[in-house]
Amino acid sequence: MNHEEFWNIVNAVAATGKDPEAKCDLLKRKLSTLTGSDVFAFSRILTEYRDQAYRWDIWAIAYIVGGGCSDDAFDDFRHSQIFRGRESFERLLANPDSMADESFKDIEYECFFEGYQYIPDEVCEEMTDFQYPDDEDYVHPKDPIGAKWTEADLPSLYPQTWAKYGEGRDAD
Repeated sequence: MNHEEFWNIVNAVAATGKDPEAKCDLLKRKLSTLTGSDVFAFSRILTEYRDQAYRWDIWAIAYIVGGGCSDDAFDDFRHSQIFRGRESFERLLANPDSMADESFKDIEYECFFEGYQYIPDEVCEEMTDFQYPDDEDYVHPKDPIGAKWTEADLPSLYPQTWAKYGEGRDAD
């Protein structure tokens, strides 16, 4: 499993539409056809991308879109953004305020879905002959990257996203 293969799977899952439960079902089916080592590698790559998005600017966008955002919700947000597909995820990383270009029927369900991150482990646990390799060499970032913000900063830092999703606004 390499990064390109990872994105091929994620993009196929994202192409099913916006229903996170359907995406998780397809992800599970796709991962179930792989070896345990490939599923573990998929999980590791997923963690790498999640950690790439562990940034204050991305957290600000999650905070605006969600009307607040705890650390657990931010974890779900990052996974949900990955499973919207490579193009969407890379656009968010390059320009967080581009989130204003997105529309959602159900923000909580589509942007903060808790579930994607568990599928690789579920698949590995169902493989009777798979043993998790030692993964102690991977170091997660302790703090988000970038400059911290306050709520008062958000309208000026991310004007487009604030105009669409900020306090007192209704999402599509």
